Amino acid sequence: MHILVTGCSSFLGRNIVRLLITKGVRVTGTYRRYSRVLEDLNNKDFNAERVDLSTPHEFRKLPRKLDGIIHIAGVSIGPDVSRDNLIACNVHGASNLLDYAIQTDVGRLVYASTLSVHGCIKEAVVDDATPIRNPDIYGASKLLAERMFANNATKIYGASVRLPGVLGPGAHRAWLPTVLRKMKAGNKISLYGLENRFNNAVYVDDIADLFLNILVSERCDFPAFPVGAADPMAVKDIIKKMSELTKSKSQITWEKEKKQSFTISSDFAKNNYGYSPKSTEEMIESYCERPD
Repeated sequence: MHILVTGCSSFLGRNIVRLLITKGVRVTGTYRRYSRVLEDLNNKDFNAERVDLSTPHEFRKLPRKLDGIIHIAGVSIGPDVSRDNLIACNVHGASNLLDYAIQTDVGRLVYASTLSVHGCIKEAVVDDATPIRNPDIYGASKLLAERMFANNATKIYGASVRLPGVLGPGAHRAWLPTVLRKMKAGNKISLYGLENRFNNAVYVDDIADLFLNILVSERCDFPAFPVGAADPMAVKDIIKKMSELTKSKSQITWEKEKKQSFTISSDFAKNNYGYSPKSTEEMIESYCERPD
């Protein structure tokens, strides 16, 4: 099996590549900027190409025969990211990749989308039927890509997986990695919603398995759906667990501010693609054991 993974030097990309290789999958990866993490992926079954997905002729560097594509490459809002750069990467890049996939008759593609497509979430539980409400430019750009893939579901099959924070070795951008860093440093931590139920994260190994299941699925469509960990926990219990695992001496204060919270239903992924995620507690244990 030969899979193309875009964004292979990103946290999610390099972990997906590593896990695919351990499963005997041959991987070609794309990256925009060279990173030393690519050296850690050195393997006879892995090859990386520097490709600007927003430029159509760059796709000449890529194989003409593949068994599937996992599209992870993308940019999010940041001080060094302009609106034009975001659109070029997330929208034009996805459009060019779609053209390449159709031209090379790849057949199946998985898109690593985001919960941000939903914008303002008012529901207590997010699932595949949760409405879209005023997403920001990042969420809107990912939503546009989702719809491009879905509108071509007679030519290419797969799914858009709306990811929350992803945990695994090297995770650094989600809420839990931030809390873990502060705990290890002994810094003060201010939190809210101690009684809120939380499963708004996934472990990277579970996502790799899900992506592979989608690529070998017999479904002939291109749905979009969210995923999360199993068995939500109260935020206070998560913090207690992390404190115990790290032996942290951080002072933790709980704010009274009330913010909208929600949990994630993974039923669509479970029922259609055999998604079998770690429980929230197992995910926390795995991440705290190997955060880097």
